[in-house]
Amino acid sequence: MAPVSLADAHSDLLMELVHFRSEERPFAARWLPQLQAGGVQVQVCALFSDDVDLPELALRKALLGVGEFDRAVAENADVIAVRSASDLEAALEPGRTGLVLSIEGMEPLGYDAGLIDVFCSLGPANRRHR
Repeated sequence: MAPVSLADAHSDLLMELVHFRSEERPFAARWLPQLQAGGVQVQVCALFSDDVDLPELALRKALLGVGEFDRAVAENADVIAVRSASDLEAALEPGRTGLVLSIEGMEPLGYDAGLIDVFCSLGPANRRHR
């Protein structure tokens, strides 16, 4: 039987990584072993803020989450930022884990819808790939 690749389309991974960001390699210590043990090869990492964080705290929380996403990829050689179809194919190779950055809700934009362009600039055409 061929191995099954699993994807988890929602978690609070980034909120937890922001909380533990003062620790050394928090993704490797707190999340990666659980993902691997569960056979999850692709994890969607949602940026989330409550409306009580409006206007500016929501943006700050989202940016901290982006930073922790990048850190998780940079500190773990077998972790791939999935920003394209080819990244997804690479993430599905044995021993690899793919992380997909997403945004849940529009609270990080606050009252400035134009900030969506800033978040879009974090996408595949404008970011380095591992």
